[in-house]
Amino acid sequence: MNGYSDCPIVYMAPKMEEVLPAHCVLPTVHFVPYIFERSDPLSSILPSPLDLSQFLGRKGGMNTQHITDILKRVDLFDGLSDAYLEALAGIARHMSLEKGQTVFFAGDAGNGFYLVRSGRVKIFRSSFSGKEHILHVFGFGEAFGEVAVFAGDNFPASAVTLEASELLFFPRKGFLKLLAQDPELALQMLALLSKRLRSFVNKVEELSLKEVPARLAGHFLLLAASGDRDTFHLDLSKTELSKYLGTIPETLSRVLKKMDEQGLIHGNGAEIEIVDMQGLRELAEGVSRL
Repeated sequence: MNGYSDCPIVYMAPKMEEVLPAHCVLPTVHFVPYIFERSDPLSSILPSPLDLSQFLGRKGGMNTQHITDILKRVDLFDGLSDAYLEALAGIARHMSLEKGQTVFFAGDAGNGFYLVRSGRVKIFRSSFSGKEHILHVFGFGEAFGEVAVFAGDNFPASAVTLEASELLFFPRKGFLKLLAQDPELALQMLALLSKRLRSFVNKVEELSLKEVPARLAGHFLLLAASGDRDTFHLDLSKTELSKYLGTIPETLSRVLKKMDEQGLIHGNGAEIEIVDMQGLRELAEGVSRL
């Protein structure tokens, strides 16, 4: 209680100064859009929002040249001059985060965007009942939070690390100044936003028109195509994957079992082998059903 143990905790009052003793200092309270699980004790569910002030003004041990070398490997900045990349590196701030750490909440001010240097970050929305739906998972070289930066608006979803991660943070004001100097980067950002929009349209279609087996089959085909092989490792746990596909773990387990029994796939823990590629395509397209 910071020395004010006799100060009451007041939730609502017409005039706070009429309720609090004279020596009590009313703190500034910041409300964050976070969904509480009813079963959790209050003391254990309040997260610690990411304090960007600890990163601003420093690069976390990384020099500008090191950050520039990272940016050269990112598709978003492909084709930009070395001088421009150095300017981008000059405004970037390096951040090291632990697994499960919140990057931002839905509703937070969009004061910059992020680039994944290592690790993975999930973007999600939560309902008032506590149900979570994962919208996207970002890995190395992928940017997120850029929509709010361009719109000058709040972040529409929350971001949390799935594992220990390193991010680069680009403050909005500094980035927009650089953006005005190079139309090539502006065009590449527009291409990125268009790609994201197309991705979300496809996701809305899947969630509204396709059943869980078709969604899972489509996800497996995407993972196989990205690795150019029929055997791959699931990049998400069953719990996280079910949130991404808009279902529950129990339903996901039943669908996986049926796929295995019907000879479409062979599962061994997180390792998945596609046995019948054509059959899986037909399931994903809705031509066949489990």
